[in-house]
This record gives sequence, structure tokens and C-alpha cells, in this order.
Amino acid sequence: MNKMIELKEIMNWRYSTKKFDETKPVSEEKLQSILDITNLSASSYGLQPFKMIVVEDQALKKKLVDYSYGQTQIGNSSHLVVFAVRTDIDEAFIDNYVGHVAEQRGVSLESLEGYKKMLQGFVNKKDPVAVFKWASDQVY
Repeated sequence: MNKMIELKEIMNWRYSTKKFDETKPVSEEKLQSILDITNLSASSYGLQPFKMIVVEDQALKKKLVDYSYGQTQIGNSSHLVVFAVRTDIDEAFIDNYVGHVAEQRGVSLESLEGYKKMLQGFVNKKDPVAVFKWASDQVY
């Protein structure tokens, strides 16, 4: 099957679950696949300015229902993935990110120097509140 058609069929199938079958928890393998795929999602500059926190503790999930507009699915899910905006987007974060990119692509840090300076300029010209707002916009 054509990959684009397959992707379109998958995207058309998606829906918002209103109630989970608590006898069928998501397997660790599927959870890891979901997290891996989510890490590949697009974000501005590719910085992924968020952390994903997996909550499995049932008591904690039940408490979080009150902070989730009363959505009972939060408390009934086998796993809850919370997207938390990073508050440490600074030059050290950029250095670490560019180092990771160089390693993943098998290129030198020097070849990414212009990219690194552009990212640092983006972060340095904004105050922390503006960086947090930008990062928040990336999470959704």
C-alpha cells in the first residue's frame, strides 16, 4: 500500500476516546512506540521544548482529574502522558541540542556553528517570559 494513503487512513481513524477499557492497559512496547513517534513531531527549529512525563500511578491520575476539566479518562487510563514545557531553554540547552544533532547526523560541530549561532540569537533576543510563551506554543 502507498505509504501516504496508509498514513491518511491512520489519520482519518483517529478519535478522542471518551472511556477506556481498564482491563486492557497499553503495553510497555506500545507506550514506548508512542513516545518515540511523539519525539519525532515537528517543532520550531526542531528544539522539542517539552518533556513528556508518563504517569502510571492510579491515585495520582485520579487526583489529576480535577485539574483536567473533570475528564474522567485521565483517571481511567493505563498511562497518562503529560507534556511539560521546558523552562531551561538557554545557551547550554542549545549547545546540548546542537551536539546531539551533530552526533545523530555524523557531522562536525563546526559545520553546525551557523545554525547554533542562529538558535542562540533567537533565545538571547527574547526575555524568559517570551521564550516560555514560544515553548508553550510548540507543545500543542
